[in-house]
Amino acid sequence: MSVKAAASRTRWQRRKRARTRASLNAVALRLFDECGYSSVTTRRIADEAGVSPITLFRYFPAKEDLVIGLFDADGFADRFRRESVRKDASAVDVVRSFVSVMLGEMEQSSADELAVRMRIIRADDGLTKVVYSRIPDWTTKIMHVVRDDRGGVGSGRSSDSPIAVTMLVSGLVEAMFEWSRRCDAEFRADIDLLVDIMSDACSLLR
Repeated sequence: MSVKAAASRTRWQRRKRARTRASLNAVALRLFDECGYSSVTTRRIADEAGVSPITLFRYFPAKEDLVIGLFDADGFADRFRRESVRKDASAVDVVRSFVSVMLGEMEQSSADELAVRMRIIRADDGLTKVVYSRIPDWTTKIMHVVRDDRGGVGSGRSSDSPIAVTMLVSGLVEAMFEWSRRCDAEFRADIDLLVDIMSDACSLLR
């Protein structure tokens, strides 16, 4: 196979994977929002998306990943890594910078989807517990990215400690829950309100 053909095939496969992932996610969020998270099986999601259960689990290893997997997606890790290139920035500063960039680029469609995700999470106690249980893992991933970009060396600042990062990530999670509650009350996913609430959460650690 020529280099040109191989490159074209790789691009096609990447686009196909992205379409399949997006389709599975859209079907799952619709069903979870309409019927309740615990009432919808992964087989039903796979059937309605037109794929096999094996294919579904290839993209989303666990059912909860269909809702909160957004926060663990490879694309997020890559974006976060780009924000950590400033060697003098603490881990907390990198998180703040990442949040600012993501909010600045957010379109209404993304805000609408986030509001649905958060509403689904809030409506299911088990799913809410999963979110909180993953905060330590998210903190670990953040610390690894920042330290890897520094050659494995921390800055020694208090804002570079896992505890500080955990506090900030926890605050951001609570901020999204608060935004979600207000979205329900106002019947819309207000991006400006999200920016205000997330900004307040980011200012907690100075």
